[in-house]
Amino acid sequence: MTQSPAETPGERPRPLLEHAPSERLARRAGGGAPAAEAAESETSAVGSTARSLCLGLGAGAAGAAVHVAAATLLLWTGALLAVSLLIGITVGLAVATGAGRSLRPVVRRALAVALAVAAVTIAVGVDWALSGRFLGPLDYAAQVYGVLVPLQVVLAAAGAGAGSR
Repeated sequence: MTQSPAETPGERPRPLLEHAPSERLARRAGGGAPAAEAAESETSAVGSTARSLCLGLGAGAAGAAVHVAAATLLLWTGALLAVSLLIGITVGLAVATGAGRSLRPVVRRALAVALAVAAVTIAVGVDWALSGRFLGPLDYAAQVYGVLVPLQVVLAAAGAGAGSR
């Protein structure tokens, strides 16, 4: 008389898998995600205008603070071009992250560009208020930075456009 494998002494029965390995691989590839993974991917894809605006404003404020510190404490001039580009990229990424799929790409890009240009403009205004109020704001910008201020605005806008894709 032959014993079945489950009845063989010393051997434990193997539990069956809940799903076949091929089903799990198909779900990972996009054939259908489990409930927890689907909820996580939906949360990351969903955004809103308010969320993108808040994240963009926060990134712009942080970038403006870095710009002011670099201009007034470190007395950078030419390096502010790189700072402005990084402000634009950071604001663009923040807006894109906050928007998810809720905003059209054109609207998302326009919002990012507007926030980045505003951040650089406000930073230059604060630089003027902290160090050169004896001149008018345009005279100060022309004498201290010259053509660098328009270049900073252009680089911030370009960075925001690239970062918000």
